Amino acid sequence: MKFILRIIVVFAVSVCWISLALAQSNNIKAQLEEIAIVDQKVMMPMRDGIRLCTDIYRPKTDQPVPIIFSRTPYNFNSWGNGEERTRTAQRAYEAVKRGYAYVVQNERGRYFSEGEWDILGTPLTDGYDAFT
Repeated sequence: MKFILRIIVVFAVSVCWISLALAQSNNIKAQLEEIAIVDQKVMMPMRDGIRLCTDIYRPKTDQPVPIIFSRTPYNFNSWGNGEERTRTAQRAYEAVKRGYAYVVQNERGRYFSEGEWDILGTPLTDGYDAFT
């Protein structure tokens, strides 16, 4: 009987924890949309015509703001492997809340970016091209 009670308690705690995590993920996205202009899956052209998938989060202001720019071979998109991810939204929220724009870009050939991916390979100019 105690074993069954323990299983029920563990199950109930797990359900509560999952519900809290889902509520928090929806909350961070709602908070981000309140304070930021969000441009997702912007295809940024490089000098050779390849376009890299980029998400841009910027404060709702007409004033220039500093930028935190991140390039990654990992998937920054909200959905991956069938589950919602909020890491990018959390990072963007923290940056925008402090007055920064947050820009994240998939490397060449990764996820929604065009081109061929070569680890530590040829896209040496892509970071420079993203700013020009």
